[in-house]
Amino acid sequence: MHPLVPLSIQIAVAIGLNPLVLVIPEVLASNIGGAATLIGDPPSTIVGSHVGISFGEYLVNMAPVAMICMIALLAISWLIYRKDFADTKRSVSPALAEQMASESKIINQTTLYKASLITLITFIGFFLAEFFDQMPPGVVALCGAAVLIVWVRPNMHDMLHEVDWTTLLFFIGLFVVVGAMEATGAIDWLATRIILIAGDSIDKAALLTTWVAGITSGIVANIPFTVAALPVADYLSANIPGALENRLIYWALILGADLGGNATYLGSAPNIVAVGLLAQAGYRLTFMRFARDGVPVTFVTLIIASIYLLLRY
Repeated sequence: MHPLVPLSIQIAVAIGLNPLVLVIPEVLASNIGGAATLIGDPPSTIVGSHVGISFGEYLVNMAPVAMICMIALLAISWLIYRKDFADTKRSVSPALAEQMASESKIINQTTLYKASLITLITFIGFFLAEFFDQMPPGVVALCGAAVLIVWVRPNMHDMLHEVDWTTLLFFIGLFVVVGAMEATGAIDWLATRIILIAGDSIDKAALLTTWVAGITSGIVANIPFTVAALPVADYLSANIPGALENRLIYWALILGADLGGNATYLGSAPNIVAVGLLAQAGYRLTFMRFARDGVPVTFVTLIIASIYLLLRY
């Protein structure tokens, strides 16, 4: 998501389009697409590592619903932005096209080849990890990153200057808030309510988990919420007949957290990063402006996820 936002801003300016028209759907798509693989979105990785889901098993179970939700996003985006795209320029000025072409040249071909090779090996490693006593995907990713750093030897001083410290501090604050909710018993109270309403019905528990995770993730960010909600999913899975065998509650938590992160720009990491990059480029994305597009997409995709879970499991 990080490299796409500056590129999208350049493209939007070149064709006379408001950058928000490109960036917001891209952010929403990154969260939906992130639900398709074990490494696509932090909640997916957090739950997958906690339960011991392999890369292949995750892909088979979550990729289909992610693809359906992506189609829904494309349809909604077309309805919302069709007038904006109709008003764009039909051609780009030669001078601007030449400038963009010169800025897009790859300066260091060797680094590109090295990074591509390590990326390919790391991606293959995610599939092979299940044969090594369920090696967590985080270990594979860290190994790939470490090998690339040693091989490429980047300038660490320049890399530290490129870090968006404002966004990192914002995430730290969100984790503190969710930690406070957990310490004060708010998360436990939520788990109790779900159990009381669901009873012994696995379908009710799955639906409640999906929607509670979806709504809450749009408010407090899906990463800390997923960490805090794992004990809730464990308890439900252990006490509702049949829930532990098919991992339905965990699938529901993943979908709810990933898709619910689209509701507001506080909901997920890509949202917050995109807002920061837009601000650096001089474009302000307000909370309500993001929610105007994010909430309808979240609502529709959560409905799709709910139907998928009930039909598949």
